Amino acid sequence: MLVGRRLSASFALLLILGGCAVSDAQVPGTYTVSYPFGTETLTLTQDGIFIQEVRLVDEAPVTVNGTWKFDAKESRITFTGMMIVVDSLGLRRSSWKTVAKGLVVSNVVKHPSGIQIGSGGQYPFLKK
Repeated sequence: MLVGRRLSASFALLLILGGCAVSDAQVPGTYTVSYPFGTETLTLTQDGIFIQEVRLVDEAPVTVNGTWKFDAKESRITFTGMMIVVDSLGLRRSSWKTVAKGLVVSNVVKHPSGIQIGSGGQYPFLKK
């Protein structure tokens, strides 16, 4: 009986997540993330441009522009010209104002609270 309940719960979760493919049309918009030390807003336009605004405590806001491209098959987004604010431990990088050389790649998923970019990290972006 317990196995049946677990399978039912797993199946229900699969049904919920199975419909979670993100389409090209759903990606553009405004995403936000809050850190213990500030906030970040990422606006993705339909023409493949992004605007990234970072507001950290006791720092002047910094805004950069770059390009983005979404791969619906892989559910991945690639950014060129983006700042990376936090490191792999979720701590503020000392060089966060520096635009990353090369590409920044993140996953894009549907979540019960909305579309997320970077859902595997400690601080995912959530679409407003």
